[in-house]
Amino acid sequence: MDLLLDALTREADARVAGVIVRSLGRLPLGEPALVRSVARAAQAALARLVTTGGGPADGAFGQLPAAAVHDMVEGLFSLTRARRALGDPSADAKELLVAAARYPRDARVRRVALLALTVGGALDSAVVRIAVRDADAQVRRLALAGVATLEPAERATLVRSVLADPVAMVRVDAIRAARVGSDTPDCAPVIAATRDRDPHVMLAAIDALGLRCADTTARNATLAAIAVRPQQPAPGAAWHAPAHALVALARADAASAAKLLSRFTASDNAHVREYAARAATILKDPGTLLHLSSDANHNTQDAAITGLSQVQRHAADSVFIRALA
Repeated sequence: MDLLLDALTREADARVAGVIVRSLGRLPLGEPALVRSVARAAQAALARLVTTGGGPADGAFGQLPAAAVHDMVEGLFSLTRARRALGDPSADAKELLVAAARYPRDARVRRVALLALTVGGALDSAVVRIAVRDADAQVRRLALAGVATLEPAERATLVRSVLADPVAMVRVDAIRAARVGSDTPDCAPVIAATRDRDPHVMLAAIDALGLRCADTTARNATLAAIAVRPQQPAPGAAWHAPAHALVALARADAASAAKLLSRFTASDNAHVREYAARAATILKDPGTLLHLSSDANHNTQDAAITGLSQVQRHAADSVFIRALA
């Protein structure tokens, strides 16, 4: 470590300095004093190189090579992850990371900067407002980690706009963001997302409806309607939405889920029966779990036995002993 720190203080080539900072960030620095010392050295070196970087071509980073900036920011991110030892990022470190979050030449720099700001608890509303409009989908997705810094009205508007993002992974994270800031959030955008054209977004929305919502009537009706859709037996067919809806409904409206449970336990699709076991666990239904613990499919058995271990504990020891055979 000392050799790297010494080399960093003398290195004039930004590309080499970037690799050194990245390498320092990967070291297992156990002592808080060491982490702070390395972080200060990395920040000082970056500030020195930026000052001599040859002009304002890319704002705070001058004309430093994009690869060098990426390595340096990645090193700062690694150091920021040691937040317990390091404390919150210094004002200088935050300033550098905020500048990196707007770095125009390389989306990888912006991604890592957002990760570092998030881990360091320094992702603020000003950065979020800019990053959610970024051309890079990963940057837009990562920016959603900071929606709690926005006022409720602005946050609701932003979430609704991001739920229309053209990239599915951004919409998935927007569903999580829709629940931020309230124990009983407005679930209307999430209900709308259950009709999303992408199955990953649709299932994320269905799963999210298992949690609290302001409009429980609309939430429960949506889940019940999805749960009774026709199930297709072939793996990979349209069984996913009803199965996920049953589990979410078990959390949201136990009575309604209990009425539907038998149609899932009787399904020809083993995946559907596995989800029935998950729902039965939430409903604390030992009879259904005992029945499914003898299922012909091992995954279904596993889900049922896991449920019995939670619902009945040692009262189901005979099932566990049988499974050991």
